[in-house]
Amino acid sequence: MDVIVLSPSYPNGLLYNKLYIAAGVLAAFECKRTLRRRHIGKAVGTSVAISRLIRADQRIQQHIIYGLLAHSHLIASKRKPAELTLRDALIAEDLKQVSDPRDCLDFVCVADLGTWSHSRFIVRSDESGKGVVGTAYMGPYLGFSDDALGRFLTILLHRLGQTDRSLAFIADYFDRVGLFGIGEGEVRNWPFNKIPEDLKDRIN
Repeated sequence: MDVIVLSPSYPNGLLYNKLYIAAGVLAAFECKRTLRRRHIGKAVGTSVAISRLIRADQRIQQHIIYGLLAHSHLIASKRKPAELTLRDALIAEDLKQVSDPRDCLDFVCVADLGTWSHSRFIVRSDESGKGVVGTAYMGPYLGFSDDALGRFLTILLHRLGQTDRSLAFIADYFDRVGLFGIGEGEVRNWPFNKIPEDLKDRIN
């Protein structure tokens, strides 16, 4: 991990320890100077591993946000724009590695390309009348100018604002001045019989 965001209540005396108390970690990020295709697969795998470790420890109550940040990229294809290449790579790795909708990578932010953020929601009811989970990586809307860092910070602060309300006010301001922008993404539907039992109890 290159960047760790700690809770405001994290003990000062422990700030310089190399090992951090997971219950006090709000977010963690891997940082790359230049994003390559292999970095996406590795980040998705790390996201899955972190989420599983957290759920296995009942002492940790919060979701730890995890993302991949980069200054630039070498991911372009001759056949399609870099935005679509990154989106398709992210979707492919998600289908390959993620078997629980809570394990998806939260963010990919490339400063000179765009921000992709994970969303999870109830999309419909299946034949049994049960809610079905949908997930999507919402990225830049092709053809529209987007402020990658502004969008990333707005969404991140909204999520951190669930823990610290003062951050939510800043996120609301960023949103009102247009930093959130517009986005699009393909929805991955999770049939009810593919959802882990402990998550089914939450969405019924």
